[in-house]
Amino acid sequence: LENMMKKVGLIKLKIEYHDLEIELEKILQSSFPKPEDIHKIIQLFKEDLTKNNLGMKSHLKDNKIYFYFPISIIVGNKI
Repeated sequence: LENMMKKVGLIKLKIEYHDLEIELEKILQSSFPKPEDIHKIIQLFKEDLTKNNLGMKSHLKDNKIYFYFPISIIVGNKI
């Protein structure tokens, strides 16, 4: 993304990284996965609670599965 910004002429790039905490059940409700895939997705995250294979820092909070979704924000000035 940084290279793309530079190619279109942006300078003085400022880059910020954030982790957005999301509850798994809520994101599944809003993303409309195939019904037959819901259990598979939940199982992947349950297994990830101790392994972090997904790299999303899955964790339990109030007996619900949460994870962090990485976000990058890049801002620059046009030449």
